[in-house]
Amino acid sequence: MKITMLLLLLLLVASVSAQSAVQKVEIVCSPKENAVAFSASLVVGGELTLGPFDKHTVLVFKHVVTNIGNAYSPETGLFTAPVTGAYHFEWYIGVHGPSPTSAGLFKNSDQIFLAWEQQTAGLFGTAANGVMLQLKAGDQVSVRLWAGTKIFDNLYHHTTFSGHLLFTM
Repeated sequence: MKITMLLLLLLLVASVSAQSAVQKVEIVCSPKENAVAFSASLVVGGELTLGPFDKHTVLVFKHVVTNIGNAYSPETGLFTAPVTGAYHFEWYIGVHGPSPTSAGLFKNSDQIFLAWEQQTAGLFGTAANGVMLQLKAGDQVSVRLWAGTKIFDNLYHHTTFSGHLLFTM
């Protein structure tokens, strides 16, 4: 009788422990309410060279592969932070032919970082950069083509813009 009671008690403790472990795994692994992530390239298909323009120009990345949380707009090229938090962004730019390409990442109207590449022999080149930013809800992030430069993309999607929320604050 004592052994049976002891076994039942051990089974009960093990069951509660297992349920607690499952709940912890579910909390860690389940999608967060504020999940935010996007990735897009400049063109859906075909081939496109933009620029040069007289002023910095927001690039509108039309081929959206992922847009969890719908914070990126393929109509405006703007990412609008839905929640205050830390975000990570990266952008890749392509150039084809003997011309420079340069694109900066902007937080609202402030340039944060720049990616730049100069091709002199008519070949294809790329440049990239990335940044982690602390954003407030409503802040906007964009990639802008630098004045006087060109940018290239085609069906292989060399020119891209991606970002995601690391954590809320």
